[in-house]
Amino acid sequence: MKKLLIFGVVLMMASCLGTKKVLEKTNSLVEKEKIETRSDSTKTETINRVIDDEYTIPLATNDSLVNARIREALANFSAGKSSGTNSTRIYFDEDAMAFKIASIIGETRDLESSSSNEILIEKTTEEVVTEYAKTIKKMIPWWLYVVAAFFLLPHVVKVLSIFNPVVGLVSSRFKKKVSS
Repeated sequence: MKKLLIFGVVLMMASCLGTKKVLEKTNSLVEKEKIETRSDSTKTETINRVIDDEYTIPLATNDSLVNARIREALANFSAGKSSGTNSTRIYFDEDAMAFKIASIIGETRDLESSSSNEILIEKTTEEVVTEYAKTIKKMIPWWLYVVAAFFLLPHVVKVLSIFNPVVGLVSSRFKKKVSS
């Protein structure tokens, strides 16, 4: 019968096992940096047309003797310069009795460009909270130990009295006082 009682107490303790829930939290800060580069360029081109002009400077006078001297002095006058599609020429035209200036300036292009670079930096801080729940099973409640000690105390005293006779004397005197 006593063995059955002990088995029942052990069975009750095993069936009353509890659980304990443990929560762990970890916080971490994560910094992120986003760099964005923007480039903008503008190009403007102006095209100027070809210039082909001729100027005339008259030298004729009403005096034929002066006109003859001018023709004689300037008969072989001619000057000019050319570079690529550009040229300038100055010469004396005897028939028109005038200086002629001819200039040809080729097509020109004016190119204007501008660019701008812009760097945008965006910093963000993010807090990451990680929660970990852990359930620990097979925890025996404290009060179950007290109940087991109360029921098993007479058996423990009996075993201890075998090794130490003083424990047996104390327990027998305790029983006599309780029963009287």
